[in-house]
Amino acid sequence: MEVKEINEKEVLTKLLNFTKTKGRKGIVEQLLSKFGSLKQVVDAQKDDLYPIISEREVSLINFVKEFTAIYNHLKIKETEKVNCPQAVVDYLKAEMNGLKVEKMYVLLLNASNQLIKVVELDEGTENRSAVYPRKVARLCLQYYAVSVILAHNHPGGSLKPSQNDILATEAIHKALKTIESYLLDHIIIAGNDYYSFKDNGLI
Repeated sequence: MEVKEINEKEVLTKLLNFTKTKGRKGIVEQLLSKFGSLKQVVDAQKDDLYPIISEREVSLINFVKEFTAIYNHLKIKETEKVNCPQAVVDYLKAEMNGLKVEKMYVLLLNASNQLIKVVELDEGTENRSAVYPRKVARLCLQYYAVSVILAHNHPGGSLKPSQNDILATEAIHKALKTIESYLLDHIIIAGNDYYSFKDNGLI
């Protein structure tokens, strides 16, 4: 099956046409010139977009991003089993891309590997290896989760796990064993790419 090449200018033009910007010339070219790509336009901060487009147009772009994240969330929630990492990665990319700060999420799964809930673990600057094991274990007990997938983003763009990432993963893995739950994977999202602890032998 032939994959159609994406024309970013055409896609962005069609999107903005929903807000009746047809008569304003050069908007799409300005956006792509300033931000570099369609993805970067969608991920841009509101204040960076306002000099070029209106509040209505910014709201539409933000809605598209939110809709994509919700769609991918429902996609993995409604699948029979979360055995395919690509579905999880697609959801995480939509949820995390464009974030300027690092965030950690836990995906809670039942005995059939179906998604129960996605929880953001926001512990600020506290030591992950000390805080997250307890919190993840409590969530498993609260939602009767049999297994979990961890995920966090690297805003700086590096896919390489830090020593703290590795220590936190090991600590969570051990904590879950004590309650007979299992850590299936830990995924790092950086830009449009990802790193799997499982695929790289760290779990």
